[in-house]
Amino acid sequence: MALSKIDLRKKFRDQRKQLFANDELIQQKSKNLNKNLNDFFITQSGSWGIYFPMNFEVSVLQLIHKFENINFYFPKLFNDKMTFLKPKYFDFIKSKYGFYEPVLEQSEEIQLCDLDGIIVPGLAYDIQGVRLGQGKGHYDQALQNYKGLRIGICFKEFLEQKLPEETHDIKMTTIVTDKEVCHMKEN
Repeated sequence: MALSKIDLRKKFRDQRKQLFANDELIQQKSKNLNKNLNDFFITQSGSWGIYFPMNFEVSVLQLIHKFENINFYFPKLFNDKMTFLKPKYFDFIKSKYGFYEPVLEQSEEIQLCDLDGIIVPGLAYDIQGVRLGQGKGHYDQALQNYKGLRIGICFKEFLEQKLPEETHDIKMTTIVTDKEVCHMKEN
């Protein structure tokens, strides 16, 4: 019998926690993933959504310094609705959900439709682009009508053959791992 999304979230959180306990391995896997991500971003420009890593998520913040020709915007929740902001001074506060958001008064907002792409955190992905998130649905809601690129980030251990999928789940257009860059067929 297939595991429920709740059970899968627990399984992947536990696996990530164990993986992140090995500093040397995480450093090497992160280096490999960021190399693949850099190779992908060499061909990109414009404005992109990015996330501030939390709870054993892969850090992609090196992109900000490596690609100064790209404007990076971070998610912020207003009444459970996601918007994207570019912090002027890289100043963040911890949200009620435990992730870091830009300080509103010191940030510039962008409309979601004006982002060329969004790097979307997740616990796991499958080879069809299905994402298993934290379970609050914020990215699925925000990206419902979004037409830009959606980039999932994970270590190879968290790229599954098949994950449970619901009608509201938003698929990724590309998944970057420490081993490969997987471009999905049109979603």
